[in-house]
Amino acid sequence: MYSKDLSKFFTPKSVAIIGASRDSKKVGRIIVENLLNWNFKGEIYLVNPNVHEILGYKCFADYSLLPVVPDLAVIAIPASFVIDVMHQIGRKGTKHVIIVSAGFRESGEEGKILEQRAIETAELYGIHIIGPNCLGVVSVEGNLNATFGSVSKHDGNLRFLSQSGAVATSFFDFAASQNLGFSHFVTLGNKANISEVDVLTYWFEEGQKRNFTNDQNLSTNRPIGIYLESIDDGIGFINIAAQISLHDPIFILKPGKSQIGKKAMQSHTGSLAGEDNVLDAAFKDAGIIRCEGLEDFFDLAKAFSWEEPPEGSGVVIISNAGGPAVVATDFIEKEGLHLAELNNKTLQRLKKALPIGASIHNPIDVLGDALAMRYFEALDAVLSQEDVYAAIVILTPQVMTEGYLTAEIIARLSNQHRKPILCSFMGGSHIVEAEKILNLHKIPNFRYPERAIRALGKMWQWRLRSVKKSLAIQSLSIGILNQDVSSINFDAVNDLIEIGKKDASSRIEDAKSCVLNSFLTDGIFDACGIKNPPSSPVNDIEDCFGFVEEHGSPIVLKLISPHLMHKTEYHAVKTGLYNKDQIQIAFNKLKNLASKLEKTHGFHAVIQIQKQVMNGVELILGIKRDISFGHVMMFGGGGIMADILQDINLKLLPIDRFNAVELVENSKVYKLLTGFRGMKPYPIRKLFIVMERLSDLVLNFPEIAEIEINPLILTYEDIWAVDGKAIVTET
Repeated sequence: MYSKDLSKFFTPKSVAIIGASRDSKKVGRIIVENLLNWNFKGEIYLVNPNVHEILGYKCFADYSLLPVVPDLAVIAIPASFVIDVMHQIGRKGTKHVIIVSAGFRESGEEGKILEQRAIETAELYGIHIIGPNCLGVVSVEGNLNATFGSVSKHDGNLRFLSQSGAVATSFFDFAASQNLGFSHFVTLGNKANISEVDVLTYWFEEGQKRNFTNDQNLSTNRPIGIYLESIDDGIGFINIAAQISLHDPIFILKPGKSQIGKKAMQSHTGSLAGEDNVLDAAFKDAGIIRCEGLEDFFDLAKAFSWEEPPEGSGVVIISNAGGPAVVATDFIEKEGLHLAELNNKTLQRLKKALPIGASIHNPIDVLGDALAMRYFEALDAVLSQEDVYAAIVILTPQVMTEGYLTAEIIARLSNQHRKPILCSFMGGSHIVEAEKILNLHKIPNFRYPERAIRALGKMWQWRLRSVKKSLAIQSLSIGILNQDVSSINFDAVNDLIEIGKKDASSRIEDAKSCVLNSFLTDGIFDACGIKNPPSSPVNDIEDCFGFVEEHGSPIVLKLISPHLMHKTEYHAVKTGLYNKDQIQIAFNKLKNLASKLEKTHGFHAVIQIQKQVMNGVELILGIKRDISFGHVMMFGGGGIMADILQDINLKLLPIDRFNAVELVENSKVYKLLTGFRGMKPYPIRKLFIVMERLSDLVLNFPEIAEIEINPLILTYEDIWAVDGKAIVTET
């Protein structure tokens, strides 16, 4: 059973249009014409109290007078009349409504109130609303064009979800010019009670059991393109997208930086893991490809719809001009691909087929006078090599160039080899007819080679990610992840958090959050099996000398306060202290600084002594709660280098061993950890265990809004949480 049954939006047997009009320029009239032009097979009912007939269809004065209960109602009337009509629709029994009318939340406070009334009315009658302020819905399988846009009817495997009607209309025009088809297109508008999560869930559960055997040129995937300006349920969106993206590509254009939760928490994790960085991490975790702009968005629509993602990263470039081939080569590695090395058999075929002046090594230059058959020989030779997984074909129009025939040959070889071919037929009027042939045969063409390579690179990234994710799921199912994770001492953690909440001096912002002092945070780490170096608060110099006598030197002295999150900025940390003189001088300086801070900033700080951890790599490991996507972990190079390196690597929780490994491997500090330039590798497994334990801690104690270890020092023997910060909120 679906969370929300949206089937009547796509395959209704009857549609009613409220606001149907005789005026050909009115929205209500355009929707009627679109239904008729698309040869909608079901019944059409028109509602307009002021006219009796439109385009041969009887008009009803009131929704209640309709002879049947329509599956779908489309409302195209001024916003002020919508609520009354919603009541009519509800009493009649229709459960699926598209409101194309504007004048709701997007128009101001009055519109916001009106939209809330529409939502409450829908809840009263159990109505699903797409919109308001939307373009409508297109379903090729239902012969349904319930929009006021100009949409060409081409069957395809694409599904689209857009919050913007303007983006939808521009895509419709692009699709028509490229002979690009799709199966569903939904414009969400204001998302009154149907969101992107609802539509994606329907698509996932329905399975779109469509038969594409009539057009073998389409890819076997069913890609989903998404344009969103806001994501209301971030966790729900990521969860359903992650399930879909294992089998079908999802690419998204999400413009702008998040305006939610702009006030960062008082730590490096809070400031470095900004909202847009979290958004990128969330998309990456779910296997969603984030587009760089509308051009990228449209390019990926064509590429994923028409070509299978490559099985490997090895690609061959074939060109009749050296310059564009060199330009294309520069983009190959950047997009995660590599130039395939041609074997002797392939090189001999090329040497035999191409003129003496041609370059038979990748990238292959077939020369400016290349006719269609020369392209055929070169392309057939390279695609016959097993470890060539894709080809980029570049054609610049010369006097003798046979663009039309070359396009026909490429289409033939595409069907023969079943490997992705992306073309860049460069130019203008001279390549128009050739481009039509490529579009007819579903061979993606791009006016510039870097666009073709960027699209191919993202196709490969999706393939690689889906394979890795599938392997991780298999590993999880047989229980090899999250090894070595000890149980948390829940009582101890809970007691430490409660102590922190009762400390009035630790309150920040609106007094609903508090910063746990260093000793409480150390206690939490200890309760999770994360080691801290020996430490203690000290009141006088004799306490310091006693600590050294027990634990040895070198030691560190530092000021501790809930309000002193960045100690180095205040020179509040003194390291490398071995003898009594050094300790005495450092202690006096910190004591004077504490007094000064209390006078100038109004907060109290105490001095902490700690055994210094030597000869290790300083790391940062933190978790913050994002308002849209929940808790997210950050890892990178730490200590004072955290801000300089900007080594920001993020993962949504929960973190298992697969995620931990991937997070560390993507960091700038990874090479150093694994043995840089012959150095001994560090025991990185200990780092993974700490990452998993910190993840488990926050998942079990969601009131921890933010927690950070900086630095987390990994030595050749062990790993140490040297300095911790934690912020908890009222739950």
